[in-house]
Amino acid sequence: MDSTHKKYEEYIGDLFGDTVTAVFCDEPTAPRPFAYRKELAEEFLSRCGIDIRLYLPYFFNDVTPDEKVGEIMIQWFEFLSEIFCKNFLEKEKRWCEGHSLQFLGHMDKDDEPNGWLSGGNYGAMRALKVMDVPGVDVISRQIFWERSEYSAKTSFFPRIASSVAAQKGSRLALTESFAVYGNGLTFDQMRYVINYQAMRGINVFNPMLFSYGRRGFLRTGELPHFARSHACYSDLGVFNRYLERLSYLFSVGVRKTKVALYFPQRDMYVTQEECFVKIGERLEKKKIPFDLISDETLRLAPEGELEKGVLRVGSAAYVTVVLPPCRYLSKEGEEILIKFALGGGEVICTDKENVRDHYHYDPTLSRLLPAVTFIGDADGFSVEEIQTKDRLLFIMNETKEKKVCRVQTEGKPYLIDVTFGEIKKPDVADGVCTLTLCGGEIVALFYAEERLPVFEPLGRTERELTSWTCRPKERFFIAKEDFVTLCCHKKERRVRLGDWRRYLGRGFSGRAEYLATFDLPVPVNGLTLELGDVKYTCEAFIGGVSLGVRVMPPYRYEVGADLLQRHNQLVVSVKNTVANEFRYTGAFRKYKKYQMTQYIKRERKFQKSSLPSGLFGPVKIFF
Repeated sequence: MDSTHKKYEEYIGDLFGDTVTAVFCDEPTAPRPFAYRKELAEEFLSRCGIDIRLYLPYFFNDVTPDEKVGEIMIQWFEFLSEIFCKNFLEKEKRWCEGHSLQFLGHMDKDDEPNGWLSGGNYGAMRALKVMDVPGVDVISRQIFWERSEYSAKTSFFPRIASSVAAQKGSRLALTESFAVYGNGLTFDQMRYVINYQAMRGINVFNPMLFSYGRRGFLRTGELPHFARSHACYSDLGVFNRYLERLSYLFSVGVRKTKVALYFPQRDMYVTQEECFVKIGERLEKKKIPFDLISDETLRLAPEGELEKGVLRVGSAAYVTVVLPPCRYLSKEGEEILIKFALGGGEVICTDKENVRDHYHYDPTLSRLLPAVTFIGDADGFSVEEIQTKDRLLFIMNETKEKKVCRVQTEGKPYLIDVTFGEIKKPDVADGVCTLTLCGGEIVALFYAEERLPVFEPLGRTERELTSWTCRPKERFFIAKEDFVTLCCHKKERRVRLGDWRRYLGRGFSGRAEYLATFDLPVPVNGLTLELGDVKYTCEAFIGGVSLGVRVMPPYRYEVGADLLQRHNQLVVSVKNTVANEFRYTGAFRKYKKYQMTQYIKRERKFQKSSLPSGLFGPVKIFF
């Protein structure tokens, strides 16, 4: 704190609480995988009357613990968790409070079931509770379209932060996302990563990162680099507007989460088993939103609410608790669950050994019904609900391809198109709403009593534009000591839509313009322009007037009649990522391995998927 916080205070302390609103604590870590020192052992002996030195072999898996030793191991790790919070996190929190700042951040290894140990915090839920805004980290394709060796070990791990937030009575949970995703990261991919987390309760978004430097080997630092010179990343502001809408919609009310999955932290102190992960994945597959709870969560529930069958902590109110196999549930926690069940709450055990009177044994979770009823294929879709004075039901397509889903609905909801910020009338017939979603797209069904103005799409007479020319306009270079963007003066040439590497070269990163003309019958009341597949951002012009920037599918524009003539010129300005230049540059050959980021091989591997570039189409107009 002397070397960071107080130095910031010295230089920008007058901005605290106004321009500077928070301190971000990134991956605070105690010694791992095992913390031990003389002072800790003496304090533990004083508190618990146990000489921990006698039990050290059990912590290193040299000896299998029996139940008595298991309880001692639990006591030790809970002691370390308390000390970690008291001696580090709580001190930083008090400093922030004294300087009108919020305290926020995330733990290390938060995607791992045993991250409490490998991440050096000894209890992530307890540690995150100290923070005003608890968070998670998404790095190196832990969340991505396809599963890989880099995927998160716990697919639903963002729920750890949103659960803690709800149990603190807060609506806010954050993510730090995109570090080590590589400079081929597209806004379409970014939307998927963010939306996936939003559907699990995250609503404050911190995109990573700014370049470590524009000169020398610092340019190879963790990628992507969001910089104006970096081709499509100059359009980051458009994506930020999307994040604003998403953040607002997911924080305007309280998450309607009635199911809690017990996180067997005490068991994992001893056995490190991960059986609860499969239970969480089963809940997600059944379209059941849920939070994680710990023994500490159980102890905080008011007894009066338990007698009514409600486990209420903060703004969370659970009526169902799912209990995975666990051997070391505390006696106090078990007594609380029994009171909860006697009051009418539902305790579902997935293991026979945990079944008690008034509990239900249901290893397949068949007793639990999905948050919304799908008609037909529901694979790849997820559901989240926000309760305001009205109801917001979010549906996401978590696959890579465009998909259609049909859900049962009561009444006639409005459809919020989060991508464009438009309110529409959905396709509803006989109590069934039909939705068509791009890969990674979220929409919301909004059940409002008042009548709202809605967006009406234009006509559907279809024509495909097939005659195109193309010309490069700007090229991004990695020069010897800096990033450079140069204007291109090549003549336009006739092209077929598709990968521009055929015309502009495999290493071209930058911007190119596509031109086409079309005739219309006059008058028309406007048209819809659909560009099909674009890699990766674009700005369209008709008659020299910009129709706006699009950074992710659908690449669609609604064009008013005032911009249209009998003869019209369409210009589509397309930017790709800087992956092509980073892939083929020779500027980094002179640097030593130790000078460049440890992730550079992984980032290069990721960037390969983003090398195809340009306007792929088909481009169609509807009038």
